[in-house]
Amino acid sequence: MDIKIIAHRGASYYAPENTIAAFYIAQELQADGIELDVHLTKDNKLVVIHDKTTERTGDKNVIVSKATLEELKAIDVGSWFGPQFKGEKIPTLEEVINKFRDLEIYIEIKSGKEAAFPLFSALEKVKEKERLMVFSFDYSFLLEWQKFNKNVRTLWIVEYGYNISEDEPIERIIEKIEYINLTGISTDSNLDIWEKHAFKIVSKKLYWNVWTIDDEDIAKKFSKMGVNSITTNIPDKIRKVLKGKNF
Repeated sequence: MDIKIIAHRGASYYAPENTIAAFYIAQELQADGIELDVHLTKDNKLVVIHDKTTERTGDKNVIVSKATLEELKAIDVGSWFGPQFKGEKIPTLEEVINKFRDLEIYIEIKSGKEAAFPLFSALEKVKEKERLMVFSFDYSFLLEWQKFNKNVRTLWIVEYGYNISEDEPIERIIEKIEYINLTGISTDSNLDIWEKHAFKIVSKKLYWNVWTIDDEDIAKKFSKMGVNSITTNIPDKIRKVLKGKNF
């Protein structure tokens, strides 16, 4: 099976995360797709940024949900990573989808269920919906999203001890995925946990994405379990290992 290599927040080892620069580098490094994070602004625009505020990556600190797109576009989100990236702006989801038509786009929704309809409206304009993937930790968002969604692949992001209890049976997780007709699951890369559950995920023919793997040996182990895609900060190195099949 051909495992897709997905660049985490773009090629974020080499460039500031969730920027056009990081996405271009991911494309140059032959990633199959890019993963990005999306928040809803005060004026209902979908912008690409991981955190709820711009404090960590911006030259000015604002709360994304309380700022307009115009206000967010005035913030430099490149300089923190290196002077060569000075002037990088927060992109909109629409900008990224339109610029990178040859890449799969994995869209993680960080806002709540209020983002479901704006996301539906934005993705309805995209002709090649087969290259899109929507996913979220928030099951309530997924419930709302699936009311609108017709044909965009959608995953539930799952991490034991974070958004599900540590004793939650994998069967129950799969039931919840199937109940709202999701495409599959996106999991963390804890080998001890997912080696035990791999057969049940794969036997149900669920799409399986795993994040965030920068270790070549761990990537090899998950590839043998039957995952469909691996999210990584170093797509060039993980691609070389997995596409070479030299293990």
